[in-house]
Amino acid sequence: MSEKTGAIEVAAKSASITEMENWLINRVAEHLSMDSEKISIHEELVLYGLDSMSAIMISGDIEEKLNVELPSTTLWDYPTIQDIMLFLKDKM
Repeated sequence: MSEKTGAIEVAAKSASITEMENWLINRVAEHLSMDSEKISIHEELVLYGLDSMSAIMISGDIEEKLNVELPSTTLWDYPTIQDIMLFLKDKM
């Protein structure tokens, strides 16, 4: 693989990670009836009112979006959007 091809692949993966992060922020906001602009990727989702039902639903949304199987505890094991994205980046 050439250096240029590698740089393009890295840029594409970075763009898809950013898109996924934005999608996840919007899904969390929708499930918690919040404005997505008020959600920080660094804050624990429970501080926004995430409950177990919402966590399971959001995990299901992620599974459908990425066509992967996740543990039902994913949002508890990775409590911030940043943590979730670090976990998911190898699955994308």
